[in-house]
Order: sequence, then C-alpha cells, then structure tokens
Amino acid sequence: MLNVRIRKNDAGQRLDKFIGRVLKKAPLSFIYKALRNKDIRLNGGKATGKEILTEGDELLFRFPDARLSDLLGEEGPQKQTAPAIRLSDYCTIVYEDDQMIIADKKAGVLSQRSEAGETSLNEALLSYCGGGDGRYTPSVCNRIDRNTTGLVAFAKTYAAARMLSDAFRDRNSRKYYLAAVIGDVRGKFREKAFLEKDSSENMVTVGKDGCEIETAWEDAAHAQIGGRPVTLLVVELITGKTHQIRAHLAAKGTPVIGDPKYGGKMPGFPRQMLHSYMLILPDGRSFRASMPRQMRRLFKDFNEIGVVGGTHQA
Repeated sequence: MLNVRIRKNDAGQRLDKFIGRVLKKAPLSFIYKALRNKDIRLNGGKATGKEILTEGDELLFRFPDARLSDLLGEEGPQKQTAPAIRLSDYCTIVYEDDQMIIADKKAGVLSQRSEAGETSLNEALLSYCGGGDGRYTPSVCNRIDRNTTGLVAFAKTYAAARMLSDAFRDRNSRKYYLAAVIGDVRGKFREKAFLEKDSSENMVTVGKDGCEIETAWEDAAHAQIGGRPVTLLVVELITGKTHQIRAHLAAKGTPVIGDPKYGGKMPGFPRQMLHSYMLILPDGRSFRASMPRQMRRLFKDFNEIGVVGGTHQA
C-alpha cells in the first residue's frame, strides 16, 4: 500500500490527473476502475476522479507492493533530482516565494531545452529547487529567445503554473521590453500586423497573412553609433508570438541592434539588444530586470525610474 498526503504544490489539480502523475504506468481506464473498486481512496472514502485536490487531502493506494512498484514505474514515487548546476551561469533571481520564481535570464541561455541533453534555464531552476517529486514538476511558464535577456517566470507549484499560464494566454499580464534599434524613432506607436512563419529558416516576416499580432512602442532615449542614430524603445508585447518584436520593428525599418537575422547586424554587438524588462501580473505585482550593461553604456540618459507601468515619462 501507499499513502500520499497532498502538499501545497499539488493542490488545485484534478484527482485523476494527479493519480496519473503518481502511477506513471497505469492507463486511465485502470485508474477509473481502481477508483470505482475503492482500491484508490480519497480521505478514506470513494472518489470519482473529478475532485479538485486541496492541501492536506490523503490518498490511499491499496495495491500489493509488487503491483504498486510496476504502476509507479522504475523511478518510484520520487523523481531523481537533476545534477547540480551553477545557477549564476543561467540567471539571477529577481523574486522568489513558495509559489514561483521570477528570473533574469542571461544571454545565450535557452528558456527551455529543445533537445534531450541540453541544459536550459528550466533545468537550472529545477535543480535549484531540488527537482520535481514525480507528481508535479516545477517549470518555466513563458519563453524568451536564447539571445534575449530578462524576465522569465518559473512556477514552483501547480497552482502557480495555472495562474501564470492563464495570465499569459489570456493577456491579463503585461510584458514590457527594452529594444535598442537602428534609426531615430520619435513618438508613441501601437500597431497590428500579420506574421508569416518560415519554419525552414526559423524566421517570421510581416505580411498580409498569418497570425495577427499587436505591438506598442515608445522612444525612451537616443544615442549614436559611428554617426548613425540609434533609439532605445520601451516596447509592450500585447500579443506574444515568436520573434514578434524583432520582426515587427524590422518591418518598420528600425531593426534591433545586433540582430543579423532581421537586418540589425552591427559591429561590436554580437547579439540582439532586446531585454525583457518588466512583467506586471494580474494581481498588480510588478517585477523588473535591470538594464543590461552594454545597453546602459549606450543610453546613459535613460532614466529607469521614469518608466511607470511600462511607459517612459520624461
């Protein structure tokens, strides 16, 4: 037999989904049959599987040990923790509580791995948290490009993952970026467009078809590089599509500095000058990631204190 007590990071899940995470080798039909036969009990009684778990609930799995071992899978109820990873190589932590982490991702780091064996920010934070427990695995809830720096949200609990995922999907959160672009931009803009994806080149282009996007931007500071005007923009990502900011600004003739894929190649800038700067959650909490050093040196007259709710105020 196996007794499982529901902890805070398990709460909010449907019972049948949770059982599936514990009994990794059990098909759904087996789980429902076990519930009907009271081989799986919730708080000592019969359950349907549709119940929403709360902290402190108790589950009893009434199976012989040999059968239980098969159902749990080779790793058993406790998932092995990831090998030690030096977190400072991947990010700095901006905010942390028992529900989530807001991290400032470094350039060159993937938000989530694309191939087996890679170590991304997700694995680094998972290692920092001590790994998953086989029932809920903490994870990154939003992605930014490998060479874009700045804020990424990481959910420690199922409840936080649901809250963050809903906020990003339903556009109830607000996301602001700092983008250093080639050209002299003046004023406030909010525009819609359509993005067409070219999977073979891992690029998107602004065209007449594809998915609709919406982006807002405003000039925040100005400088020159080799006699060429450059502008620091505060960009609000209203929709959130792959390469949206990079492609949209390039289509306006003001590509992001250091972004050769979208026309922003410039000596001395090996990566795009794009930074996920501010995140405002639906409950009003806001988080900022300090301006990257190279961007700060370029735009010495930018006043971070003047950025209120994502809009720069002179």
